[in-house]
Amino acid sequence: MAPLTKEQASAAFRDHEEHELYHTVWTFRAPYIRGVCNCDRTDCLGLKMQLGARIPILFRAEYVAAVDPDLCTGCRECLRLCPFGALSYSPTRSKVSIDDKLCFGICCSACPQGAWSLFERSAVPATRNLWV
Repeated sequence: MAPLTKEQASAAFRDHEEHELYHTVWTFRAPYIRGVCNCDRTDCLGLKMQLGARIPILFRAEYVAAVDPDLCTGCRECLRLCPFGALSYSPTRSKVSIDDKLCFGICCSACPQGAWSLFERSAVPATRNLWV
């Protein structure tokens, strides 16, 4: 099997997100990737262990998300993808906001307005050393 190009991999991730599949990267010792999983969140073993059993099996991404309030229309598409409770919606402001400390950096691409950006975790003081 030939490796995917960056464009092919991005297209595959977008397709998986349209089907509401959850992305995880499984590693041996970093930086060795064992596999990339795109499973239904109801069947995701990683999520079940992390959220249900409270066993820290998933590690946060190298990036943390931020929303541009000027671009956010309050459509809430991003809310359906975040299983970690990092996103909240303010009906009075009609905007979505994020709790950096809960962010695993996986759901930014759901925004049809492009209101989300990713920043290196090490550049955000609240999350600099937060990986589990």
